Amino acid sequence: MNIASVIVDNFSKEVDILYDYIIPEVYIDVIKKGMRVIVPFGKGNKKIEGYVIEIKEHTETNKKLKDIFDIVDEKIYLNDEMLKMIYFLKDNYNCTYCEAVKTILPSKISVKEQLSVKLKAIDLNKIPKPYMYVVNQLSPNKYINIKNLKDEHGKNISKALIYRMKNEGILSVKSEFTQGINIKYEDFYAINDEIKAKEFLNKIDKRVKKQQDVIECIYKNGCLNSKSIVGETGCSKSAINSLYKKGLVKKIKKEVYRNPISKKYNYDKIQLNTDQIDAVNKILNSIGKSDNTVLIHGVTGSGKTEIYLKACEKLMEKGYGAIVLVPEISLTPQTLERFEGRFNNCVAILHSRLSDGERYDEWRRIESGEAKIVVGARSAVFAPVKNLKLIIIDEEHEYSYKSEMTPKYFTKEVAQFRVNYNKGVLVLGSATPSLESYYDAKCGKIKLIEIMHRVENKSLPSVDIVDMRDELKEGNKSILSRKLYSAIENNLKDGNQTILFLNRRGYSTFVSCRNCGYVVKCDRCDVPMTYHAAAHKLICHYCGEEK
Repeated sequence: MNIASVIVDNFSKEVDILYDYIIPEVYIDVIKKGMRVIVPFGKGNKKIEGYVIEIKEHTETNKKLKDIFDIVDEKIYLNDEMLKMIYFLKDNYNCTYCEAVKTILPSKISVKEQLSVKLKAIDLNKIPKPYMYVVNQLSPNKYINIKNLKDEHGKNISKALIYRMKNEGILSVKSEFTQGINIKYEDFYAINDEIKAKEFLNKIDKRVKKQQDVIECIYKNGCLNSKSIVGETGCSKSAINSLYKKGLVKKIKKEVYRNPISKKYNYDKIQLNTDQIDAVNKILNSIGKSDNTVLIHGVTGSGKTEIYLKACEKLMEKGYGAIVLVPEISLTPQTLERFEGRFNNCVAILHSRLSDGERYDEWRRIESGEAKIVVGARSAVFAPVKNLKLIIIDEEHEYSYKSEMTPKYFTKEVAQFRVNYNKGVLVLGSATPSLESYYDAKCGKIKLIEIMHRVENKSLPSVDIVDMRDELKEGNKSILSRKLYSAIENNLKDGNQTILFLNRRGYSTFVSCRNCGYVVKCDRCDVPMTYHAAAHKLICHYCGEEK
């Protein structure tokens, strides 16, 4: 007997187990691990989506097994690495199987059951009066989606009522499963009749000049969509429609990607210095090794991004892929600009501000191998990159790499799992590494690359520290020191701009005595407590202690 272990589309921890289903004979050679199926679930045998995790010959349960109802499609959505990652997320972050699957795959690809009904050919006089408000909205000739049906109070019809009317022989019910997001198609135009098109081009008639421009554009560039034709020729869509009606061009529906990258970038290669070349070589030499984690501790402006670019370039030459992570979505555009400018269409972008359609299409580009480099925020660590050999976590010290939503995964740990599985290398980059990463590097647990000089030996900006207690003693009660005020004033006079960073939560980052400079500190952490005006409390942002 062929049996499939399935993760059902249900987030409840009460049903968080793998369910065994019999694979019907018609699907024995079709259903594979990682595919999506439709299964009956629960006492009511509600049809829901599931993911095949394993195929086996025997089951450990004594209960009578149900048959798989249908397949969603023949695509394998979860490869062996993704299946192992589901167990990794569940075991390490206390999430359900379903939550793990939804984290790995793009949103809105789940399928839901859609019910359509039509009236059976029966005597309307025999239908009970409570059903008539439904019957009056139906006909025996076509199916209508139940979402379009209303009860006498204007509310949606319940499925329970539909099935009750079906069981009483009043309705025929048709069940379909639809995906929340679908592939996008556009009309493209190509020459339909070569002879007529050439005759049309030879006409001397000012009234069809724009249409002739369209024909020439298609001859020159091949099959194009209307947006490209309009952009190339400056004509209106009516010119294209006229040619279509005349039979000179034909429409061809083609699949298109929803592209989140609005413009093209150009980023020239830069000659690396000795420190950067050594760093690239150490990264590449770590691939396939047991010590496959590298910390790049480089001062601001030391050229870490150029190291990332060169490492990706070398790997792409061998057909390998890479993931580049940044801590905030706001940092993604500037990183994308450099990677897309260097690698063009081989780069995909993933973050939470993409539309569902854009995210789905980017995921498909990555999964197909068209995009070999992925740039994105935390969730991009799950991207299905082909031949993955490199994951880069830039600004690795940032707290945003820890998810606050279930599953509460730590991006560094997931990345480490993936490079171990793929025999790749994990690169952590920062000018101020996290304590644990720097400790591991100093202890020799991970490799350390230190770059203490900026590119072209440029000097670091000078930093002046002003003791505000001295300012107060000298009569300055402003939040700005006299030195800072003067520097801002001179900068503005020179026509330059100034940015003041106020990096804090709460009304005031500390409460101090104006006479002696004493600052109220946390008894546990020995750090200044923050004053929150709304709550009238001092709060420690490390341990949460309040005063």
